[in-house]
Amino acid sequence: MSGPYREQQVDGRKLEPDPTPRRKVHLAGLTTTVLGVGIGATAPMLGPLAAVFGAGMALLGFALFREAPANPMKAPCPGCGAIIGAIDPSADVVHCPTCGDYARSTSGMLFTMRDDYVATQPTFAIAVSSREPLDLPPICAECGAEGASRAVPVEVHVPTIPLGAETLHRLVRVPHCTLHVAGAAPDLGAVRVRSHALWLAASRRV
Repeated sequence: MSGPYREQQVDGRKLEPDPTPRRKVHLAGLTTTVLGVGIGATAPMLGPLAAVFGAGMALLGFALFREAPANPMKAPCPGCGAIIGAIDPSADVVHCPTCGDYARSTSGMLFTMRDDYVATQPTFAIAVSSREPLDLPPICAECGAEGASRAVPVEVHVPTIPLGAETLHRLVRVPHCTLHVAGAAPDLGAVRVRSHALWLAASRRV
């Protein structure tokens, strides 16, 4: 794809262990388990339903404890410098909740995302408004090629649409080139695309 791109930084930000998410999940699991055991202990007074409910809470708490992320990491965002926590070290793309941009994760480092980067699956979230239709620039959502002429419809559930409306969905026409049709996927209140170039161009239009 052709076009002017931002100057890319080459220095990375090292991933470091982030114990906070694991502690939070462990605490939630332990709390739920203790509550379940406590409710179950009162079963003789409250009846058999209390025993079933207590056992269910105890099992849920145990499951939460076991599902705690094994190796969450953290690192400064290459764009704004804010700390991004709870990073999955196996992820290729990391979203910064502070500046909203994305970073590339590889070899234990976070790097500035290349403008022409294409993710292996729809990743970059473009918000869908409840008021105005989303008008996307002609950049292929799957490969990032400019001049995309095919519009692939994607139905997106938008929770901010008033409940009395005829539908709670918006039909987003996502641009694709003539070679591709699978570069986008719906998310809650957004459409995700594989092309970072399309995400960047759409973000600048907001």
